[in-house]
Amino acid sequence: MQLSRLYCNRPDVFGPIEFNSRDQSHLLNVVFGAVRQPKNKNRDSHNLGKTTLIHVIDFMLLKDITGSSHFFETHAHRFEMLTLFFEISVGDGTMVTIRRSVAEPTKIAIVRHEDVLLDLCKNPPEAWDHEDLSLSAAREILDGILNLRVIEPYDFRKAQTYFLRTQADYNSVLQLQKFQVGQHKFWKPFVMTMLGFDEKPVMRKYELDQRIETAEENKKKREAELQVEEHDLLRMNAEIASLRTQLKETEEQLDRFEFSDQERRMMTELVGDIEARVRDINGELYNIEIDVRNVEKALSSKLDFKLSEIEKIFEETGVHFPNQLKRNYEQLVDFNRALSRERNQSLRDRRKQLLDAQSSLRDEKEAEDAKRQQYRSILQDSDTLEKFKALQRGLSEQRAELTYLEGQYARLTEISAIEDQISELKRDRSVAQDEIKQQIIKSTTPMDRIAENFRTYCKRVLDHDGLFFLNQNTYGNAEFKIELKERISSKASRQADGKSYKQIVCALFDLALLKAYEDAPFYHFVYHDGILEGLDDRKKTLFLELVHEIIAPSKIQYILSVIDADLPRLEDGSKVEFDTDEIILQLDDSGDKGRLFRMAEF
Repeated sequence: MQLSRLYCNRPDVFGPIEFNSRDQSHLLNVVFGAVRQPKNKNRDSHNLGKTTLIHVIDFMLLKDITGSSHFFETHAHRFEMLTLFFEISVGDGTMVTIRRSVAEPTKIAIVRHEDVLLDLCKNPPEAWDHEDLSLSAAREILDGILNLRVIEPYDFRKAQTYFLRTQADYNSVLQLQKFQVGQHKFWKPFVMTMLGFDEKPVMRKYELDQRIETAEENKKKREAELQVEEHDLLRMNAEIASLRTQLKETEEQLDRFEFSDQERRMMTELVGDIEARVRDINGELYNIEIDVRNVEKALSSKLDFKLSEIEKIFEETGVHFPNQLKRNYEQLVDFNRALSRERNQSLRDRRKQLLDAQSSLRDEKEAEDAKRQQYRSILQDSDTLEKFKALQRGLSEQRAELTYLEGQYARLTEISAIEDQISELKRDRSVAQDEIKQQIIKSTTPMDRIAENFRTYCKRVLDHDGLFFLNQNTYGNAEFKIELKERISSKASRQADGKSYKQIVCALFDLALLKAYEDAPFYHFVYHDGILEGLDDRKKTLFLELVHEIIAPSKIQYILSVIDADLPRLEDGSKVEFDTDEIILQLDDSGDKGRLFRMAEF
C-alpha cells in the first residue's frame, strides 16, 4: 500500500498533491516549508500545514472524527464545502480512490480502477463501486481490498498510526500517543502480531488478568458481608447441622401437644385479636357513656319565659309597660321556644344513636367475652399454655439463628468457590505466561529481520549498536526493549534519552519494520513529520543517505516534512537541497496562499 494522489473539489482552497509512488517511490516525498519573509517576526514556518497534511491523510484513510479534536470537526463550518479524494496503490497493482466530504464524513464512496492519477471530482454516483457507505462499512471494504495479511486478525487502521508519525508520536517507538492512556492490552497484542508472533497468549494473559482482578474484587465484597472467619467453615457446618436437629426436636415437641388446627387458631385469636377487640370495645363504651351524660344534662336545662312576671315587675316599679314592647317580647319568647324544641329534638336523636351504639357494643363485648371464655375453657391448663408459648418462642429463635448461619455459610461457600476460580484462572495465566516466554525465546523470522535492520541502521546513522529485543517483565507480560549501545564500551548510551535521538530512533525502527516486510502484504509507506528537527547536520545527512538507499528498489515510499531551517548543511556551509521532483508540496510564509489550506490560520 502506497499513497498516490490527494485532491479535492476546490483546488483554489486545497491544491492537488501527487506522491512519488510505485515506480517513482525511489524518490523522496518532501513536504517543504520555505521561509520567504525571514525579517517578518509575525510569520511562523511551523504553522504552514505540513503536520496538518498527516491529519488529512488519516481522515481520508477513514479515521473517525466524531466528537474528536480533529480540525475538520472543530472547524467544520470553514471546511464544509470540501469534498476530498484520495488515490492509493494496493498490492495487486490496482488503484483505489476514496471520496469523503467534511460536511458528511460518514457517507463515503470507494472505487477501484486501473489508471493512475485520475481526477474523479465529477465522477457520477453510478461510476463508484460503493456509494454512501457508513464509516464501518467503508473500513470493512477497504480492509478487504488492502488485504494486509501480516496483521491479521487486525484491520488496516490498527497499524496506520505507526506510519503517520506526528511530533507527538516520537516519545516511544511502539507505544504511540493514542496508546499512552489506557491498558496495554489495546496495543501490545497487536505489536506481537506485527512482529510475527502469535498474539493470542498475550491477549489471553491480559484477559485473565482482568478476570482475576474482577474475581478478587468480588471476593472482597463477599468478605465485607461476613461476620465470621473463613476458617470457621467446618465449625459452622457442624453448628448448622446441630441447629437443624434442635429445630426438628422443638417442632416435634410442639406437635405432641396435639392441638388441632382449629384450636391453634383459637389460641392465636385469644392471645391477639379477641383481647385487642375487647380493649377497643371498652374504650368505645366509655366514650359513649360520657356523650350520653352530656346529652341528658343538655336536655334537662330548659329555657322558660313568663310574660306575667315581667308585667308584674313593671307594675311594682310604676313603669308603664307599652303594648308594642309587649308584642315584641311575645315574639321573642315564641322564637326561643321554637329554637328550644328543635334543639331538644336534635339532642333526643343523638341520645338514641348513642344508646343504639352502646347496646350494639355491649352485645359485641358479650359475644367476645363468651368466645374468650370458651377458648379458655378449651385451654384450661395454664402450665401447658405457657410451655407451648415458650416452645414457640424457642422455635422462632432457632429459625432466625439457622437463617443467619446459613446465610454466613453460603457467603463462605461463595468465597471458597471464588478462591477456587481464582486459583484456576491463575493456573491458566501461568500457562499463557509460559507460552509467551517460549515465543520470546524462539523469536520469529520477521522479528529477527527487524532487529537486524534496526541494528544496522542505528550503526549507520548514530554510530551506535541499536538493540531491539523482547523480554518478560515481572508481571509475565511481553516487554519491547530498545537500547543504544556504545560500540566500544557496550554501555548503554544516554543519547537515546534526548528528544532528537528519540525521533531518529523511531524513524529508524519504522524503516527497519518496513524493510522486513517490503515483499509482504503490508504497509509500504511511512510519513515522518519534522524528522530532521534538532539533529546535527552529520546525522541528518547520514539519515537521508540511508533513506535513499532503502527506498531505491521502489518498494518503500518515504514521506517527510521539513522546513528549510532544518536542512543539513555541508562543510562549506551550503544547504543540502532536495531535487525538485522530490518536493511534492511546497509551503511558505508569504500569506494564506502559502498554506496547505489557502485560508487564514485556524
